[in-house]
Amino acid sequence: ISPRPLPITALAFAPDGQTLAVSGLREITIWNLKGQLQHRITNMSQRTFALAWLPDGQTLLAGGGIPGELGEVRAFTAEGKLRAVVHQAPDVVLDIKLDANASRLAVADAANAVTIFDPSDFSRERKIDNHSDWVMALAFSPDGKHLASASRDRTAKIFDLKNGEAISTYGGHKSPVQGVVFRADGREVFSTDRTGTIHVWKAGLADIEGKRFGAEKITQISNLGRDLYKLHLHGNALLSHGSDGSARLFQSEDRKPMRAFAHADGWLMAVTWNETAGLLATGAHDGSVCIWKIADGKLLKRFTALPR
Repeated sequence: ISPRPLPITALAFAPDGQTLAVSGLREITIWNLKGQLQHRITNMSQRTFALAWLPDGQTLLAGGGIPGELGEVRAFTAEGKLRAVVHQAPDVVLDIKLDANASRLAVADAANAVTIFDPSDFSRERKIDNHSDWVMALAFSPDGKHLASASRDRTAKIFDLKNGEAISTYGGHKSPVQGVVFRADGREVFSTDRTGTIHVWKAGLADIEGKRFGAEKITQISNLGRDLYKLHLHGNALLSHGSDGSARLFQSEDRKPMRAFAHADGWLMAVTWNETAGLLATGAHDGSVCIWKIADGKLLKRFTALPR
């Protein structure tokens, strides 16, 4: 057990929205909505940077590793038993994403690679080695045909999952790209960087006439803190979080701000959303976790994720 709280680097609501998986040191902890520890998953490598549940709620996927030495994705049962070591790499796993129907799992790591798996049996489908630095974040297109990546090499790319080829590259960022997500119609992409800015750009996918329209910048959302991390999209709501301690919701169509969730004085490092329960959870550098009601921004619970 850690003697002091650790930065919360990954969170994931269970599909039913009743429990929350939280990153820890060589473990993952499971908490209820009252901030009470339910159980601990101890068979995990040193750090956890990404968490995701399969839709049936029976399998938790955890990505992380030992910085500079090992990257892993492990699959655990809901009770915490190790099902499989899905992925291994020479450096830490930084993101894992499932497509809309959980038919594909994408893994991003600090060995500069993206790897695609079949979640039904964890067989590897494809490795994409196109970035020159860490791959920080991933996002599937709404139709599941394409994958967007964000990298420390200051680019965001879009890959065709049929062949793994890069079909679009956005180079408008001047600092590492740390988050990426498609708009719900697939035509625009949002990406974030270390200047506290969300860039909005054309996806560069073929339109209905088969023409390409390039990864062209449309606009940006600025002044959101020194650093922004991963992005999330739920329907028409775009969710960002970063170093100023707040998570923010924007309308993805017109980019107007909807609501802010002010968690901490700095370094809000992880968020997770559950539409079924209407809840948002945020995790900060000081080890605190907040659970919010999305509809009105009400804080329901705040606790420190330090097992005793």
